Amino acid sequence: MDEWGAYKSLQAAVDAARDGQTISVGAGKWEECVVVEGKRIVIAGVAGAEIHGSDSGPALTVRGAFGAVVRGLTLRNASEKQPALPGLEWLNVPSSQRYLVKYNQECNFVQAIEGDIDSSHIGFLHQSTLRLQTSDIGVRVYQLRDKAPRWIVDPTNYGLMLAARRNAEEDSYYWRINHFYFPWYTTIAGSLGSTRGHGHIWVPVDDTHTEVWCVTWSTDEPMGEDEKYRILSGPAPHIASLDPATGKLRAAKANHFLQDREAQRNFSFAGILGTREQDTAVVEGMGAIVDRTNEHLGTSDMAIIGMRRQLLNGAKALLRGQEPAAPYQPELYRVRSWSAVLPRSEQFLDNPQVQQLMQNLV
Repeated sequence: MDEWGAYKSLQAAVDAARDGQTISVGAGKWEECVVVEGKRIVIAGVAGAEIHGSDSGPALTVRGAFGAVVRGLTLRNASEKQPALPGLEWLNVPSSQRYLVKYNQECNFVQAIEGDIDSSHIGFLHQSTLRLQTSDIGVRVYQLRDKAPRWIVDPTNYGLMLAARRNAEEDSYYWRINHFYFPWYTTIAGSLGSTRGHGHIWVPVDDTHTEVWCVTWSTDEPMGEDEKYRILSGPAPHIASLDPATGKLRAAKANHFLQDREAQRNFSFAGILGTREQDTAVVEGMGAIVDRTNEHLGTSDMAIIGMRRQLLNGAKALLRGQEPAAPYQPELYRVRSWSAVLPRSEQFLDNPQVQQLMQNLV
């Protein structure tokens, strides 16, 4: 530990540490159940440093230590407490059928996720006349025509099922279904009948920075280089300004997210190129941490309200000693996002067609 010397156990070093100090963990396997309680310290491991828990407790427990940082460590718990990989669809396809891009976002991770789970804003923020020149023009028209979707927010063991309903034709609704999965995964509805999936992983670095992985995958064939190219380039890219040197978007608050007023006047609502850049302008533009006591949420914010409640309820349950089910039941994650035009009906969650659309394709 910095300025202190060596300790025979990690717990002894933690107990002796003061706020602001760093504990350096050497390479090797440390078999103990470490508890950090009420201390703002940094525990930093070198390559090969592992903490192995036991049947008596997890490898690392942090309580009431707001600002504590743990990095560079592999944590291994007893086998019955070792979570399995979630059954997300993109984890079950070959590497040739998925493509991941990572960047850093300057806001807290819950705020970052809000742009993904909300379907209300797609009727204006992401719209442009360029997008209307696509084969999915019917969907774009539904989104433009009905900017106030009706929500069904269903809390689940894996997180949330989020269904946004828009008027389509006189006898049909356009449904767009997204999912939020504990603790930080999302999947987003694609085009009608699409075998392509899209989602994100939102990993908090600290209170004001989030590492974002954008995942695109195919359920039935390898992804071509041209398809990968269109994610980062072209007239309507998902990410338009990624800087490989910094891992951040070039479009930032300091340069007004590269907003083009001429484009905004003529064909683009936001005047910002890139879907990620448009969402980032909103979630970063409000500040890295926002005082939510000043909010006045409405019916269009039901998805955001639902996510916050699930996270808060899960944190409170964990304080009572009740662990979430999802880490130990990977099959709970085997639900996919989708969009469809279905006959008008008040029945949704119990609709057999809906249940079939929810199931992973692989």
